[in-house]
Amino acid sequence: MKKRGQASVEYLILVGVMLAFLIPLFYYSLTEISNNLRISQAENTVNLVAGKIDNVYTLGAGNREKLKVTIPKGVVSFDIIENKTVELKFFVFGNQTEIFKTTKASNIEGELPQKPGAYFLLVEGLESGDVKVYVKE
Repeated sequence: MKKRGQASVEYLILVGVMLAFLIPLFYYSLTEISNNLRISQAENTVNLVAGKIDNVYTLGAGNREKLKVTIPKGVVSFDIIENKTVELKFFVFGNQTEIFKTTKASNIEGELPQKPGAYFLLVEGLESGDVKVYVKE
């Protein structure tokens, strides 16, 4: 009788030890996947916005394009710097990361969304040759 009880206790200890190793492994994996997804979203957003700005700038005044962007969690800022570069700063892996892309446009006006979420942006070519970017309300 004692042997059967001892086998059950050993089985429970074995399952407990396996879970003690597997749970942290799953947590680490999910964290890495989440961070890599955020990096990918940020890169796609910057490339999409910069690409649409280039398209509108190339086509000239009066052209307009609408696009949907997703701003990932952890965003510090999403700006146009030096009137021609799209830059997204956010925290990932505990550090601030910057993703940026310079456009062909000589001057970009407007504001980009600063909070995480999905937004529709309008990119519009102006008569002055500038490009305006703004959130569609």
